[in-house]
Amino acid sequence: MAILSKLKSSGFASSYSVEFQELVVEMLVIAWYPANIHYLSFGTQDKIVRTLEDLNLEAGESSSHPSVNDINQIRKKIRHQDIDGIVKYLKRYVPFRLILPFFKDELQGIDINHGVDTEIPKLAIAKFDEIKPLYCFDKPNKSQFERLIFHPEWINYIQVNHGILLNWVSWEWLQYMQDCNPSVEVTHRKLFV
Repeated sequence: MAILSKLKSSGFASSYSVEFQELVVEMLVIAWYPANIHYLSFGTQDKIVRTLEDLNLEAGESSSHPSVNDINQIRKKIRHQDIDGIVKYLKRYVPFRLILPFFKDELQGIDINHGVDTEIPKLAIAKFDEIKPLYCFDKPNKSQFERLIFHPEWINYIQVNHGILLNWVSWEWLQYMQDCNPSVEVTHRKLFV
């Protein structure tokens, strides 16, 4: 969802890149409403809710129904706080596992839990024009990259199919959140402002 949001806000610029930290900010913004207003769980291993609690963010006066302005204020507040810990945590696997399927052949024989994440940044850069993964990294080192560089053909595809992709991602997120909160009915109203 954060990727779709950032691509849309860029106007689907054909040579778009984004700082990974900015994606994390957007992930926190998206998570803020269901976590802070509806107290939904994001799973036992998730660190997003704990990070939001540590940031101690509040909406405007109408916190049960925050406005777009409130959400923009939350985004500003997150940007001005120290989120290095969550960025580092998410950098361990998240950006690599999303594009893993693009490199299945190249990664055969490499243990999924040790080494794949080290190889993917190198492969994404080296095979960017050939395999055309969703994005590559600004640096081939797993821990040193700062930006994701989106492939222009994927940007075009996402622009053309944005509504369909957003609906699919939203549905999957709703299903995931329902699984994480089995004793609560999770609806779109509890996930989206």
